[in-house]
Amino acid sequence: MHYMHCWNLLPALLVGVSASGCNGSAAQYDADPPTKITLFSVFHPNPQAPLFVDEPPPDYYRRYSLQDCRERFFSTVLQNDEFTGVYNGEPATVGEFNFFAAIGWTGSDKTVKYKCGGTLITLNFVLTAAHCAFDDLSVQPDTVRLGDVDLKGPSNDQNAQQIKIKTFTRHPEFRPSKAYSDIGLIELSQSARASPYVCTACLWTAASNPDYTMTLMGFGAVAYAAEPSSLLRKATTMRVIDSGTCASRLLPNRRLPQGIADQQFCTVGSSQDACEGDSGGPLVVYLSDVDKLIPFVVGITSLGTGCGEGSVGLYTKVSQYISWVQSVTKSNFNQLQCARRSVCREYFKDFRSPVQVQKLSPSCRTTLLRGDTPTGCGGTLIDYRHVLTSAQCVSCTKAPTHVSIHDNIVKVQEVIRHPGFQEDPLENDIALITLEKYLSHELNDRTVLPACLWNQPTLDTSEVFVAATDPTADSYQRLIISSKLIDDQFCGKDQLCSENSVDVIPGVCQYEPGGHVSNYVSTPTQGFIPFIYGVNSEGFECGGKYGTFVATKVEPHFSWIEAVVLNKSEGKVHLSNQCNRVHTKLYSYSLSL
Repeated sequence: MHYMHCWNLLPALLVGVSASGCNGSAAQYDADPPTKITLFSVFHPNPQAPLFVDEPPPDYYRRYSLQDCRERFFSTVLQNDEFTGVYNGEPATVGEFNFFAAIGWTGSDKTVKYKCGGTLITLNFVLTAAHCAFDDLSVQPDTVRLGDVDLKGPSNDQNAQQIKIKTFTRHPEFRPSKAYSDIGLIELSQSARASPYVCTACLWTAASNPDYTMTLMGFGAVAYAAEPSSLLRKATTMRVIDSGTCASRLLPNRRLPQGIADQQFCTVGSSQDACEGDSGGPLVVYLSDVDKLIPFVVGITSLGTGCGEGSVGLYTKVSQYISWVQSVTKSNFNQLQCARRSVCREYFKDFRSPVQVQKLSPSCRTTLLRGDTPTGCGGTLIDYRHVLTSAQCVSCTKAPTHVSIHDNIVKVQEVIRHPGFQEDPLENDIALITLEKYLSHELNDRTVLPACLWNQPTLDTSEVFVAATDPTADSYQRLIISSKLIDDQFCGKDQLCSENSVDVIPGVCQYEPGGHVSNYVSTPTQGFIPFIYGVNSEGFECGGKYGTFVATKVEPHFSWIEAVVLNKSEGKVHLSNQCNRVHTKLYSYSLSL
């Protein structure tokens, strides 16, 4: 006879799906009921109890199976923390592009005509095209309007800022007769005031263009030969095309006598493009940074084939001019610094990123240390004194001597690598760490508890959480990446492959080798229970369509894990830390560092 439980996975909870009922999206766990035993180790509150103690719980050596994890560690309901996680263009909403600047020429009748666009990149400077320094009558612009999405209507005039131009600096290599080095900087006569409607964008600094769909915006005409639009419009399907394709589609242009330069690139939209009046405006990509969506300017609108379906736009490549921009503005445009330290951080769009700070309790994650230095690997507490990690994380050069759990440092007694582990091809990439102390079963709170192991051959979910860290944080910051399981041709039969297709700012998140692939499962009586599906083996950046996370499945190794944890295994070989003596068939060694 089997017990069948209907549990709802956390991702459904996050998007507001009801937690009641049993349907196809619920995870089901089929397990043999434990024999009737008294669990002396069920957790009891004790305000004075330390997290780790020298003695095991009373029934430690009578435990017969790891399948009692739910009853043993989660016998009462847990309280969880909040989980934190143009041409044919559409009109922009108020505040949507708070970095956009309309560059204007004031006429003798005091009316202003806005003929170019730009981007507020500091509170004192606007980035634009160099050819916007003069109009067709050789007159210079004299004003910039910020925070307005309707130049004729009064709907959001109270949010807009009108600031006079102090200086217009063109790149020294720009020549008016050519489209090369078509980049300029406007210094404002006074600083803009940061607000939800007026603020700055960051600059894309990488040498290569992002391989993502980008957004174009401007007050230009909405059709060929039409009047400029009074509404700020956006095109969100712009993608980069190679220079050869671009050259073949661009009409002969005397402003490009040497063809398309390395400092330029082209985009095409399915039915959207830049038009006259969009010159100098930004082409931006949005990347996520945990809880914010950050705009990065990739290109500056320079020229194009006309604003029609399938037309091509030519842009100045911003990353090629970062040094010059920094020298003129006296500002640093490091991508991470801009995203994290910008005065406009609070005004960047809130975003429930797939990359989140892990706030859900209880925590089962650990950091592996060699001495007092992190090895770069993580692990998962799976019982009172055992940590599950990757076999690669216990190699000779970085075998851990200690483990950090919730600010507690615990000494490692033994490291046990799977006997079938091999690096090429990667197989059985799993290991266990035995600690010298035991997790106390008399705890003041439930912030730290072991995770349970998933031992079913299939997963009733397509979403998992992949362990990661924030390398930019002052202290060790644990993250999780919400990822979707995928079928990958390079994924072995005992591996799990997943991906996060949302683009993340490079460097804000670091995949954690040895960390877990998991999900928190909600139960009717036991609250949220962390279940481990796999152990991180291979991964790169934390996001993007080309990044695949590879993990070693727990289920095929459940019996081996259980045998080691419950001390049922035979034939262990204990060695000193002389790694050159470890034979492939020997899988256990004691540390004497």
